[in-house]
Amino acid sequence: MLEIRQPNWFALYVRSKSEKMVASLLHLKGYDDFLPLYRPTSIGSRARREVPLFPGYLFCRSTPDAVGLIVTTPGIVRILGVGSKPQPIEDCEIAALKTVLSSGFPLRPWPMLDPGDRILITRGPLRGIQGVLMKWRGHAQLLVSVEILQRSVAVEIPVGAIASTNMLSGSDTDCRLHQGSKQSLQHVC
Repeated sequence: MLEIRQPNWFALYVRSKSEKMVASLLHLKGYDDFLPLYRPTSIGSRARREVPLFPGYLFCRSTPDAVGLIVTTPGIVRILGVGSKPQPIEDCEIAALKTVLSSGFPLRPWPMLDPGDRILITRGPLRGIQGVLMKWRGHAQLLVSVEILQRSVAVEIPVGAIASTNMLSGSDTDCRLHQGSKQSLQHVC
């Protein structure tokens, strides 16, 4: 009896600045492709042309047996996976991306942050404070530690007010000056 395998989404790593061309070629070959695009904007500027949300990557839906044919498309470097085995992406992840893109809400790429990553608060009354990202009862928490005491305090924070310290350059990310409305405090990390 012939087994019919369901098609899955796969992430494709492509040559720099060739995402749109590769998506077109895949479409011409009959594959279901998905290239998430967005319009980057900055304060005081008009929306520019659409650019890939994930530069260097696009998605393609195929059966696991046919993924070998995908890599013959010009511009494709490889299919992401574990070792040499392509790793399928959950349909719900692609559906979530498509929903967010079609919502009309402003969006931008953001680094993936995991509990335990060092973060910097970029907005609000805690701006400039560095700590460790934690998750407790489904909410993002900033964990600020006093190493010599071996004690910490956790405070709930809005996700939009944090940045990964990996995104920041320079040695000034180790310690930041936090200015409150009435006083200035030097935070030594």
